Amino acid sequence: MDVMLGSSFFLQDALTDDVWLDDCPDVSEPSALASLLRRELQPVWFKTLAHLQTRATHVPEKPNAADIVCAAWLRLGQQCGFRHDDSKWGCSWYRCPLYGERTERRMRHCQCDLVQYCNKDCQTADWREGGHRDICPRRRAPYVS
Repeated sequence: MDVMLGSSFFLQDALTDDVWLDDCPDVSEPSALASLLRRELQPVWFKTLAHLQTRATHVPEKPNAADIVCAAWLRLGQQCGFRHDDSKWGCSWYRCPLYGERTERRMRHCQCDLVQYCNKDCQTADWREGGHRDICPRRRAPYVS
């Protein structure tokens, strides 16, 4: 069975295209595949879960499609080691009073979605002094002329 991508490409063709395969990392080992999945899923998992939860009815006796997809998404996240309540934890800047504190306050997320902050000051401080700049996977490569 072919899966249509766009208007003229089929998934089977895309998977067998040598040019596309050259860009793929080697995932012949199960641990490499799991690591790749976690790395690629991390930036979108929490945001997608939050969106699915707004669409779900949360009525076990009468689930809608979003409830079913949300449950599957949660299971996938659990398999990858993500916890759906992680987004409730406080600021990632270790000198902030909300560091590691559970809060309902809306937080600012870094583009990598690995850390969150109360405000721009905490984000800037963690970037400059806290070391997030050194570990952020979304950091742009330095410009080379």
